Amino acid sequence: MYVARQGDGEGGRLVQILKQALFGARDDKKTAYRKKKIPDRLRTAVMERDMYRCVRCGSHRELCADHIFPEVLGGEATLENLQTLCRPCNTSKGGRVEVSV
Repeated sequence: MYVARQGDGEGGRLVQILKQALFGARDDKKTAYRKKKIPDRLRTAVMERDMYRCVRCGSHRELCADHIFPEVLGGEATLENLQTLCRPCNTSKGGRVEVSV
């Protein structure tokens, strides 16, 4: 049994032991979520369909293909699930699903 005492400099070790006990043997290295690249042909098809305009504000600058149902939530890169957004609109949308009423 390991006993940590205040000031012994072993606080980090105690945290590691507690994490292992509570969450099981896990690798501390986090695997970062990586977005898949939208194929150029699909990106072009989305832009053409949306007439090279942001579907939210109508801007024609800094355009990108955006997942309507976010990739991080399981949305796929299909023509039906992609829309053209300008960078500011895409940034403000984030990983949320927008519902229009």
